[in-house]
Amino acid sequence: MSLYKKLLLIIISLLFIAYMAAVIILGSYMPRTWYAEVKGSQFAEFENGVMRYSEIGDGPSAIVFLHGFGSQINTWNEVWSKLNDCHHAIRVDIPGFGYSQWNTETYTLDIQAERIHQFLKSKNIQDITLVGASMGASLSATFAARYPHLVNSLVLIAPSAYPGSLNYRKPFTNLIGTRWFIPTASWVAKTWIYKKLYPDSIALQSLTLNSSYNQKWVDALKTIFTPTVLMWSKGDNKAKFEYATLVSAALPNDRLVILPEEVHHNAPFKESSNIAKLACTFATDHNRDQNFVKIVDQVYPPK
Repeated sequence: MSLYKKLLLIIISLLFIAYMAAVIILGSYMPRTWYAEVKGSQFAEFENGVMRYSEIGDGPSAIVFLHGFGSQINTWNEVWSKLNDCHHAIRVDIPGFGYSQWNTETYTLDIQAERIHQFLKSKNIQDITLVGASMGASLSATFAARYPHLVNSLVLIAPSAYPGSLNYRKPFTNLIGTRWFIPTASWVAKTWIYKKLYPDSIALQSLTLNSSYNQKWVDALKTIFTPTVLMWSKGDNKAKFEYATLVSAALPNDRLVILPEEVHHNAPFKESSNIAKLACTFATDHNRDQNFVKIVDQVYPPK
């Protein structure tokens, strides 16, 4: 064998070893999908996939709940139990999570907002109170910026998309901000070997989603004139509390509610009664624009 062929074989071998190392590291550290059974779940079929949802009531107006990353509709179990049939309500497994499977390799906020819009259109929903937590809050803000005519009020619980606000799992803490990491890791996650070894991985969901956690999202906040309640716990160690004031400053028409430290990143559980009360009041008050501050103060009295 010639020296050239030996060098070429060595290079190919080293590249394959590097690739396999990347596959194993990515597959080991990236989260995987899981499935929570929820009574009364339904499924809506589309050309590119299926979406699971749960629904109470009916009509063209609804409260819509969007969960955080790696979660699904059971996130809202506690809130759901406290709605007391106050209004038409829907909670959705966002495409790529839970039982909402989509034939795609892209989960950016803009594209996910289009998918949620497609779902609402299929249900003939024309007016919504939109409630989102973490990733769901980031998506809710994107949706409100893109479809302002559909959103009458907005509840954002610790949105995660402000650049720098998320605490990432090691070893990705120092890598996520580099230019090469997301495109390279996304390529690895799309390969046949990776998919074969880690069929339940939600690496692509994480990586493509994070690519849209950028200044564009911050600029979109500035266009949201919908009455918005921004909720954030002082003890949040996933979406850092220090970013609450930055998100609030970008929103033109918001009320920042600072939650107790012990709530952490778990407001849908620990603040379920107040979230349900806010959502129900916003959904049923036809003068919500004028009564916005009053509604929030009734649930969270100023200190």
